[in-house]
Amino acid sequence: MIWVVDVDAARRPLLRGRLRCPQPDCAGVLRSWASARTRSLRLPGGCEVGVTPDRVRCGTCRGTHVLLPAFYVPRRAYSAEVIGAELVGNVDGHGYRQIAAGLGVPAATVRGWLPAYGGVHER
Repeated sequence: MIWVVDVDAARRPLLRGRLRCPQPDCAGVLRSWASARTRSLRLPGGCEVGVTPDRVRCGTCRGTHVLLPAFYVPRRAYSAEVIGAELVGNVDGHGYRQIAAGLGVPAATVRGWLPAYGGVHER
């Protein structure tokens, strides 16, 4: 996986053959290969969007990679902004139920994020 801040901006060097393979011992050039499967992602405010990342392939090592927007957290249905707000709420001393209510996220989901991201946090 390759995280990019701006997917559209990453496509320009990709289409020009200027995006290099991230593998340590490979200097190959990445080329568009296909699209990865569409993933459903929940944003702040409960809005749900479909994200269809670009899949790329290295011409040298033949490895495939997916260009993911920076707000996407692998294996999570919520954006980095929503998960980050949960972590801030935890640092501020709020319980998972209060955080969940404020974010519009099920309490069980927020409770599951706490151990996944290191338990209780402090400032």
